[in-house]
Amino acid sequence: MNEHLTARYIPLATERTKDAVKDLIPGERRKIDLVNPLDPTDRLISDIWVVEDSDGAHFTYQDGPVGGDAYLGPADQVRIAIEETPTEE
Repeated sequence: MNEHLTARYIPLATERTKDAVKDLIPGERRKIDLVNPLDPTDRLISDIWVVEDSDGAHFTYQDGPVGGDAYLGPADQVRIAIEETPTEE
């Protein structure tokens, strides 16, 4: 398994984010809401996509406006976690 760096922003469970991850397939990019965990007022919209490899399907997203790629986790687990998280405004 690859080692993953800590992201500066994390996905926020908004309607946009929930809709984006629900049925996202490899080759597509969608927009999600992100929040800076150190400053909850620092929010932005970024891209998320699915990567498939020998370990299965995984979500990756752009970590901020000029950030690199951030690994989010296995697609099935992320979908469940985002869906079960209360929706943010």
